[in-house]
Amino acid sequence: MAPMESRNAQFNAKTCSDVPLYNIQAVAAATGVPSITLRSWERRYGVPEPKRDPKGYRLYSDRDIAVTRWLRERVKEGVGISRAVNLLHVLEHEVLDTPEPSTLDFVSLRTKLLNAIARMDDAAIGRIIGEGLTVATVEEVALNLLQPALYEVGERWATGQLSVTTEHVSSNLIRSHVSQLLRISPAPLRDERIMVACAPGEFHDIGALVLALFLRRRGFYVIYGGANIEADSFIADVLRLNPEAVCLSAAASHTAQSLRDVFIQLNSNYSGVLGYGGRAFNEHDWVGDSIPGALLGSDALVATDRLEANFRQLRVS
Repeated sequence: MAPMESRNAQFNAKTCSDVPLYNIQAVAAATGVPSITLRSWERRYGVPEPKRDPKGYRLYSDRDIAVTRWLRERVKEGVGISRAVNLLHVLEHEVLDTPEPSTLDFVSLRTKLLNAIARMDDAAIGRIIGEGLTVATVEEVALNLLQPALYEVGERWATGQLSVTTEHVSSNLIRSHVSQLLRISPAPLRDERIMVACAPGEFHDIGALVLALFLRRRGFYVIYGGANIEADSFIADVLRLNPEAVCLSAAASHTAQSLRDVFIQLNSNYSGVLGYGGRAFNEHDWVGDSIPGALLGSDALVATDRLEANFRQLRVS
């Protein structure tokens, strides 16, 4: 996925024709943005900017289509529409002066996020996440901002620097933001279905949720089961739905054991891919020794790449 800065540099709607030619149905078909959304964006943000024919019907230009497609892509990446429109206006006036994702100071951004977490300030947390999404991809923000911040929250709670309430509130707030990114991700484009969840007894679900988000953004059909699955019910659903892959996460050695038990039961009756990961396996190599299936890697991006490569190889063979 190309960094947002490089995509911005390639975008110049001024090179497109401004002649009004297309009705709203044609624009909806060309951009994938529903007519009702086009009208809403026009009413609330002033973009796109259709002309009117003698009967009062909207007519759109190639420039309007280019702008709409650009906004749609930003929204797919998790950028709020109002922020995307603001960025569009900056680009149109050629005064963009934001750091490239590779030079974005995630350390400073994490410090700001941790301070907002300590205050349990939902609005500030949202603004800081939005600040990251303005100049970096969803994947970069998740891996370089959200997950490290939550890890630090856990460490501070363990050492008595943060209260249990602060840890719970902050986890729930960040989980809600990641869940929102998952909800607004584009519809699945692939045939493969992947079930993602946490092992029985595992309540730390951010890693699994981020994996579900990354897979969805790659076009996979994702069934997200959340934290602390009930083993027998989950196994029955896997055998009933027969997805192409099942991915479970565990953060502790005892939940890695429960994950192992689930996969052992599935291994004899299920023919799809069994994948596992999480903090338990990153910190202790021996934890996964007797688990049937494949270790997906150290983070959600590696796991997504490996699953995608696996399905690509299966299609070729």
